[in-house]
Amino acid sequence: MNKFNVAAAIKIGDGGNGISLNEPLEYNTSSGLKGIVSSNPNDNDLIDIRFELQAQDNPQAMFLAESELLKLSNVLSWRYNVSTGSYKVVSLSRTQEERDGSGSRRISVDVMDFAMTADRVSMTLGLGRESLDRLKRVFEEEVDTERENVLMMWREAVSETSKQLQFILYYRVLEHVAKYLLGIDVEKYIIASEPSVETEPSTRRGKGVTRVSIYTHLRDNMHPNGGKSFPFQKLEQYLVPLANLARKAITEKYPDLMSS
Repeated sequence: MNKFNVAAAIKIGDGGNGISLNEPLEYNTSSGLKGIVSSNPNDNDLIDIRFELQAQDNPQAMFLAESELLKLSNVLSWRYNVSTGSYKVVSLSRTQEERDGSGSRRISVDVMDFAMTADRVSMTLGLGRESLDRLKRVFEEEVDTERENVLMMWREAVSETSKQLQFILYYRVLEHVAKYLLGIDVEKYIIASEPSVETEPSTRRGKGVTRVSIYTHLRDNMHPNGGKSFPFQKLEQYLVPLANLARKAITEKYPDLMSS
């Protein structure tokens, strides 16, 4: 096994909120990986990450680092409702100890460098000591595969810049969590959560379904052949409420996500 030091970055923003850590956050995982998370001093759009880990070779080290980056990116997007549009390993250095015939120790270091760029961010969320402590606990938790899948879906939705596609992605999150994790049809979940929600005639749902919520109506009719008749103003009006519904469903399934 070789020791690797990894430098990485997560891009925050694309016109949304940013994140500023008041001080570096250090954490350790059960697999032996050490992480240090800090704000980039020269670019408010970037979160700097440093990993120390053990791996057999460069490909394994890259896999471990990118897997941890994905986890961090998902958590940051969920907890602070920000777009984490991209993440990338910036450099990877391997430290290998060898001994010659006389028993003398020789240390060799290989370094691989990569590029990372970012755009500007409009607003920054400051994270103080209490927030960092909570974040540290989340980073150090054992990985729940299903929860990570849900958070990845959420991050994709938050990070999407197209409102039409973002609406579809939020609906996908809501439908997935309601149906597969909470065991309830998405329409029934919507009506239970918002009894007075606007409804529209159903055109694409199952037999016997005459009306559906505005969320489902917009989702079912968001297709190119909708043309000028599609109510885009309604889409903008209900985009944030749909995101809130999806977030509510996730919180019901995983109440510890915000309280830990």
